[in-house]
Amino acid sequence: MSKRNIILNENLAEKLSIASKRLGIDVDTLVNRVLDEWVKNNKKLVVSFDDVLNEYEASLSGYSDKTKKTKIRVVKGFVEWCEANGFEPSEEVLEKYVSDISSKYSQSYVQHARSAIKDFVNWYKERF
Repeated sequence: MSKRNIILNENLAEKLSIASKRLGIDVDTLVNRVLDEWVKNNKKLVVSFDDVLNEYEASLSGYSDKTKKTKIRVVKGFVEWCEANGFEPSEEVLEKYVSDISSKYSQSYVQHARSAIKDFVNWYKERF
C-alpha cells in the first residue's frame, strides 16, 4: 500500500508531538499505534465483506467440505444482498432477506437458508 500524507490540524499535531516526546517515540509511531487500536475497535467499519466471508469460512472447521460449501454459498448470497442494499448483517435484516427470497425459492430452501444465515449472523455479532 502506498504511503499517504495526512494533514493534521495544528492543535492535534502539537498534542501528538507532546505525547510522542513523553512516550519516547516518534510521532509516526504514535499515530500508527493510535490508528491500529482504532481499527481493532472499529473492525466492522474497515473490513470488506470478502474478508468477513473468509473469516467465517475459516470458522467452519468442524464441518464437512460439502456442508461448508453449502453454508458459504447461502451466506454469500445474504452478504451480497446486504451489501447491495446497504445493510449490516443482523437478525432483523435476516428477516428482510428471507421475506425477499420467499417468493423466489421453495419453502424448504428458505428455511434451510434462514438456519444457515442465522448461524452466520450470530457469529458476526460476536466477531464484529
